[in-house]
Amino acid sequence: VKFKASTTNHSERIAFELKQPKLWDVETPNLYIARASLVVDKQVIDCVSDRFGVRSFSFCPNEGLILNGRHVKLIGTNRHQDYPGLANALTDARHTADVELLKEMGGNSLRVSHYPQHERVMEACDRLGIVTSVEIPLVNAVTISEGFTNSTLQMTKEMVYQNFNSPSVFIWAYMNEIQLRHPSTDKEWLKNEYFPYLTGLAQQVDDMLRTLDPTRYTLLPCHHAPKRYIESGIAAVPQML
Repeated sequence: VKFKASTTNHSERIAFELKQPKLWDVETPNLYIARASLVVDKQVIDCVSDRFGVRSFSFCPNEGLILNGRHVKLIGTNRHQDYPGLANALTDARHTADVELLKEMGGNSLRVSHYPQHERVMEACDRLGIVTSVEIPLVNAVTISEGFTNSTLQMTKEMVYQNFNSPSVFIWAYMNEIQLRHPSTDKEWLKNEYFPYLTGLAQQVDDMLRTLDPTRYTLLPCHHAPKRYIESGIAAVPQML
């Protein structure tokens, strides 16, 4: 693709074909690398690359995950990226070691909770064949405000953009245990203001996720009180609970 010298901001969609691609799978996590270079006077002045994989998948209520045409039983855990004495200031090796340990234990899935984590985590999941869900950092409760809505939607967009090419990501998640702790004991306020805002925000997030990436599933992680999620209407929003 050639650009005019005056070009300052431009996007380009380029189609390409992979003939008989080797599929990404939990047992054989085949990866490809896409590279884009900026060339001026036959000199490469900038270059970016990103990994990706080719796979097909779906989730079925009766069979669970169908990956590349076959049933796969998911065995895994969730992960926070903090350690005693270190908080979130972990080395790249420490991030990678957690995913490698999961693989050594026989796991093939990881819930990245409750926020997008270090890129080394996703690199390891891609490389080792670990199916993941990734979440925005929205936990337990929301604040009714335009600023909160805008921040939530911005985080949602950034999460998808950051992890879109990662073949290990199968699920986008949001609002972890959002009905666990209500911010008020005023039942009328909860019913007339809080729950409508909460469900409306969930719908906006879910709509954005399905627009930005219709190939993956949406998930709202719940705690053991399904009646709360059903009565507030939020249970009907995501594809998975």
